Amino acid sequence: QPAWRPDGQRVAFQSFRDGNYHIWSVAADGTGLTQHTFGPYDDREPDWTTDGRQLVFSSDRSGNYDLWRVDLRTGAVAQMTTDPADDYNPAVHSSGRIAFVSEREAGRGIWVRNTSGSEELYAGVRGRVSAPSWRPDGGAVSYTAMGFGETSLMVVESGQPPRAISDSGQDIFPFRA
Repeated sequence: QPAWRPDGQRVAFQSFRDGNYHIWSVAADGTGLTQHTFGPYDDREPDWTTDGRQLVFSSDRSGNYDLWRVDLRTGAVAQMTTDPADDYNPAVHSSGRIAFVSEREAGRGIWVRNTSGSEELYAGVRGRVSAPSWRPDGGAVSYTAMGFGETSLMVVESGQPPRAISDSGQDIFPFRA
């Protein structure tokens, strides 16, 4: 689950080096390997904030999966979502909005956390979804939909119904496009 820092100088990733997933990063040339999260938690699926100073990730630190962020200068970790359902697979857009997958009672599917901190259902989806990824202009989110023995690469534009952009029968992996 690698993610490049916006300036292309580092890549963040999840690693299972001590029996738990933690967030790490390394310089583009392979130097400067740095661990950013610690403890008996499952920290995974990192993405960089637009300024490259924080990493957003999913973690079970609160008892279920929520979105968290770590300040790379101080190491401070802060919880971003608090719904009792699982929130995971964050994808940060250059505007600061964050798309993520949620299994919330209010609607399972792709949610967006706005820069104000408000959260809204972007695309309600039946079945399992993963790996949201923003279109550069922020007007659409792609994701992987899994169900009934088939996977599809989907895209949903703001205010429109989701549509498949992969052909039926293709082997689509649940990673960001």
